[in-house]
Amino acid sequence: MKKKILFLSIIVLLIIIVIFLTILSKEEKNKTKHITKNPTNYLTIQDEEKNKTIKLPYTEPTSYVTTEEFIYATVDDPNSDSISNQVIQINRENGKYKTIFHSKYPVAATQGLKADKEWIIWVDGDDFGENNTLYAFNELTQQTISFGSTDDKISKEFPEISGKYVTWTEHIKDTEKTSMILYDLEQQKEIKVQNIKNYEWLNSDYFIKNDNMVYVEKESKTAVLKTYDIKKNKLKSYPIPTTAAGWPTLVNQNFIAYVEYLDDEDLDLNKLMIYDLKNKKNINAFPNKNKVNIGYLKYYDENAFITLENNKFYIFTLDNNQFKKQILESKYNVNPEKEDITYSNNEFFILQHEVDSEQYKLIIDSGL
Repeated sequence: MKKKILFLSIIVLLIIIVIFLTILSKEEKNKTKHITKNPTNYLTIQDEEKNKTIKLPYTEPTSYVTTEEFIYATVDDPNSDSISNQVIQINRENGKYKTIFHSKYPVAATQGLKADKEWIIWVDGDDFGENNTLYAFNELTQQTISFGSTDDKISKEFPEISGKYVTWTEHIKDTEKTSMILYDLEQQKEIKVQNIKNYEWLNSDYFIKNDNMVYVEKESKTAVLKTYDIKKNKLKSYPIPTTAAGWPTLVNQNFIAYVEYLDDEDLDLNKLMIYDLKNKKNINAFPNKNKVNIGYLKYYDENAFITLENNKFYIFTLDNNQFKKQILESKYNVNPEKEDITYSNNEFFILQHEVDSEQYKLIIDSGL
């Protein structure tokens, strides 16, 4: 009899524990829902070009670009484990937004937004970075197309865009072969520009603008700047006195700005160089310094580029075949060590984050 009573007592105790755990689980879910709706978790976009402030129920965007009418950002659903899993389109006039793409991966990494004219491109994949698909959205037709994918045998670097053309490097892992690829979004046609001789990291740096491509290739003991005229289908080579170079940027069709790495194992030791294509000579952009710390190099306009050196932004402008250097003063008092600062399509993007919170602010302005 005592055994029976003990058995029943154990059963009752187990039932009580199950009920308690169920109630606790529901409470935790309610707390999670409360966190999701927490009004302190948000993204504010301060669009100075349109004099608009837009508040969105997302936190940190992983990439963002603009066109004349819209802002595009890759963001994440609340409570998702993804890095980011969708592309949203935000109207710059009225602040209305919608999702134009949502990843099918349960844990996704949707990122790498770039835009030029009516085309917007991005990369979608899993959080391991092995399975990626390249996508493009056309503002005029409202069509989304995929134009390349990767797997455990083929990898592609993040693409760059100019007009209807997209370029990237493609790596075949089994054969260790790398190719420079050009893709026509209108014709949906892929063109192989060149097979790269060396399967190395520096092949991830390339530039495309106004039907011209620039990239770096390593040949034997030296690096070579390569230019490709898309319309003329003409490839040219310019050897430079270094073994490693990156961020090649074409200026005025006659100059290439690039970063020369002084130590392959320490990329912070570098120099900013400008190559004169006509006279085939190198120019040290900071002639009074044997080495600098270039952390950013970007096309600014047809005759200028911007760079970040020791946490100071500079603009180099071509004037009478000479580059003039000027410090870019910031009205926002930006701190490159604490803020993410980029430049694209004639606009600066400054992403700020409140410490110990999920509040983010994205400033969009033609000036820094």
